[in-house]
Amino acid sequence: STYLLPGLIKSFRRKHKAVDVFVETGGSGHLIERLKSGALDLIFDVAGASLEDGQLEHVAVWESPAGFVAAAGKAPPVCKLAKLEKAPFILFQAGTRMEGIVGAYLNSLNFRPRVVMRSDSSEAIKSMVRAGLGISVLFLWNVSADPQAASFRILKTDAPRLVSRMALVRGRSAYTPGPVEAFIETARRTNWRDLHLAAPA
Repeated sequence: STYLLPGLIKSFRRKHKAVDVFVETGGSGHLIERLKSGALDLIFDVAGASLEDGQLEHVAVWESPAGFVAAAGKAPPVCKLAKLEKAPFILFQAGTRMEGIVGAYLNSLNFRPRVVMRSDSSEAIKSMVRAGLGISVLFLWNVSADPQAASFRILKTDAPRLVSRMALVRGRSAYTPGPVEAFIETARRTNWRDLHLAAPA
């Protein structure tokens, strides 16, 4: 909702000025229940996670690459992953969806970071990284959307890049209201890089 949704709503409203868009934020579990109850038309979730429930389906999916991110000037731009083992890391709070994704990725690399801080907010993590207090693994749309994107450095390591997928999810139904279908079509035509001019390559 922080990085993708504002640009998506702006794009939608340019063509559909008479439609009101109501936005609600919350944890994935809460939003899934709201979607299933009919209180919400669509939600964002990690692709695949919500499909465990046969009542839900993906209607648009975006790949979201991530990288090791440090404050500009606080780490070499190119380094071996092993060189980062002693560096302080600031990661997502245990139990969150993002922590699950990042944790599984680091485990696949057999990399055990020295974690000095955890947060459930990517904004808080970015503030700590920007202050030079540690390195994090952040999705690049988080970084590129930041007004101070130039204050971060995306490190090039010998590790394969983490790529996750975010989805726009709806309940399976024989009927979809016209405004909801129009929003879905806008989402399908939107690449996340189009929403942030500073998106890194």
